Amino acid sequence: MLINFTFKNFRSFGGEEKFNMIAGRIREDTKSCLSVSDNTKTKLLPVTAIYGANASGKSTLVQALTWLHEAVQAGRFFTEPFLLKKGCLLKPTEFCIQMLIDGRIWEYCLRTHAADVVEETLAEVRKDKKSVVYRRNPGMGEFHLDKGIRLGKQERQYAEQLGRSLPKEKILLSTIIELNVPELTGRVAPVFKWLTDTLCPIGANSGRMYLARDLGSSPELYGEALRKADTGITGLQLVSIPMEEAGVSETKLEKFRLSDKKVLYSDFGAVQIMKEKGALKAYRWVMKHQTHEKDRHVAFPFEMESDGTMRYLNLLPILFSRSEEERVYVIDELDRSLHPTLVEMLVSKHLERAREGVRQQLIFTTHDVQLMEGSLLRRDEIWFIEKKRDGVSHVYPLSEFRYRKELNLRKGYMEGRFGAVPRVLDFVTG
Repeated sequence: MLINFTFKNFRSFGGEEKFNMIAGRIREDTKSCLSVSDNTKTKLLPVTAIYGANASGKSTLVQALTWLHEAVQAGRFFTEPFLLKKGCLLKPTEFCIQMLIDGRIWEYCLRTHAADVVEETLAEVRKDKKSVVYRRNPGMGEFHLDKGIRLGKQERQYAEQLGRSLPKEKILLSTIIELNVPELTGRVAPVFKWLTDTLCPIGANSGRMYLARDLGSSPELYGEALRKADTGITGLQLVSIPMEEAGVSETKLEKFRLSDKKVLYSDFGAVQIMKEKGALKAYRWVMKHQTHEKDRHVAFPFEMESDGTMRYLNLLPILFSRSEEERVYVIDELDRSLHPTLVEMLVSKHLERAREGVRQQLIFTTHDVQLMEGSLLRRDEIWFIEKKRDGVSHVYPLSEFRYRKELNLRKGYMEGRFGAVPRVLDFVTG
């Protein structure tokens, strides 16, 4: 689970910014909060809604987590510093994230400039004390490896040589996994997996990866969810398509043909390849719509469905993911193309799963102020992002403010009591 995320000098965030998922001392909906361990009273929030004006930096916060996710996945990167202050071009961009993984708290920090690593550190946090696994400073040729890691003399020499000699444009965490360094892989693998798999950033316009796989596992469940959302869809159906329309490369097809797998799912879209009597057959998921004639349906390809329907379908796996899988979903514009009723339902269902013990977090940006009303969200589950007049974005929680309990939060926010609203001037004349 995500505990803290600190970042600096990234796009519209010029200074150091801190975002966290730590629950405050609030008695609202305590059953949905996630425990950190049996030995501490610290609790983590299952959901956070982030509000702000257009161009305030909401998407940039999502992009900061996405950047870290993709950089570790690829093992290399290119930094995007704050551009409105000349000195920031010469300063490093910094990311530092604290994660709860199998009851242990890990901290991974990465300082970068252009396409180079300035400093990289991995540490375990125990009772507010950090036990550094490794610290690397490529520019100085320095590398420190925890003496507590039990390694033979040659193994330690190899690990230290790798840490010192690795090109500064490469990330050590990713390289250890890529090379399967036996001396360190087991130690860092949980952190790598968390950053590349558990952390799931979803952009405002991005499609769902492996949607065909998700649909294939529970077509009735997804069909029922679409039907109950008043979309006019009565269910999902697989239809045969020519292999050339599948959009799967020959290399992937040949690899699949030689494997023991029975189904190959496309990375994006709703296509799957199946083995039938020694041959490969391609299928695509379509949506069934009821006609005016009884018992007659018409199948629509996904391309003919509305943006709202597809956005809803792409977000449903969040609610249908396996309860034993820890996930941290970070979604830009959760409400894009969705009716407020559907947005509220998605958040409400996520919180229900949290109360049932599902250890998953949902962090999202939104303009849907209706979510502020009632008791759906705790006060510490609402954050704001405001861009100052110098172009620097700042992120802060609602819990920083003091206000009367009876205050209508939606109205107070729209009136500008908490900032993070647009200062719109009249530009229409004549």
